[in-house]
Formats: sequence, structure tokens, C-alpha cells
Amino acid sequence: MNKYLIKLADHLDKKGLHKEADYVDWIMKKAEEASGELKSHADFIRAITDAFMYKEDKEMLIAIQAKAKPFDDKEFGEEVYKLCDELIGRLDYMEELRDDGGRYTW
Repeated sequence: MNKYLIKLADHLDKKGLHKEADYVDWIMKKAEEASGELKSHADFIRAITDAFMYKEDKEMLIAIQAKAKPFDDKEFGEEVYKLCDELIGRLDYMEELRDDGGRYTW
């Protein structure tokens, strides 16, 4: 996956879309931070817990989601993908509930 993202970032730079290329680079960096080498079921669970519960980091969940599809255990990978999708939706909803000071408004 990374080689395709690198190619995309290079292509965007050549087209003069530097902001977009920087964003792709940032996503790759986040994916590395978020998931490193996700080799086991426990690695995925730890990464998801960290991204959602402790950091509330939507981009990190997207990075984990991207690594879930090609995971060796296809069924588990698909469930991780769905879970990340649900958690991203919840983070979006939680963001809507916050006021300008970052506090939740009910």
C-alpha cells in the first residue's frame, strides 16, 4: 500500500498539488505511528483502542482500517474494517456535540 501512496504523493507534487501531497505523506506517517506492524489480532485491538479511546484520532482509525483489508485472516480484517468505520462515524458525531471550547454540549 505504501508504494502506491508514495506514487500518489509524487504525482500530486508534479501536478503542483503540494498541499494534497503533504496530506498523503501525513496519512502515511499516521499509519506508521498508529499501526506499525499489525501482525496479530491483539495488535489490531490495541491500535483501535488507542486511536478511539485515548486519542480520539479519526485519521489513525482510517490508517488502521486501510491495513485491515489485506490482513491474513480475511474475516477478522473485514470486521476490523467495519468496526473502524463505525468508530469514525461516532467520532464525527462526538465532534458535532462539542462547543467551541471543546466541551460536550448535550
